Amino acid sequence: MVEYTEIQRRILPDPESDNCIGVRAVCELRIHSVNYGWIIQPIASPGLWGIEVGSSTNYVDEVYQDEEMILLDMLAELGAKPQSPLGQAIRPRRSA
Repeated sequence: MVEYTEIQRRILPDPESDNCIGVRAVCELRIHSVNYGWIIQPIASPGLWGIEVGSSTNYVDEVYQDEEMILLDMLAELGAKPQSPLGQAIRPRRSA
């Protein structure tokens, strides 16, 4: 079973420029292993870098939305499911 935690926004300094930032979407993968219990691994979208520090909030929000969609696509490719509020993966109910 592979599930993921709530996706969060990360705004980071751009290592290439003092006047720019990068925006990423991040979460944790939770992989259940019979032998090792829960293995927790961070995962992030590639991010968009080179955004000027003074850019509008609307632009940063748009970039984040794109990064979130990329991360959701990555998670879908891995077969990861959203973590339920109680910390258990949501499982389909069996019909009676």
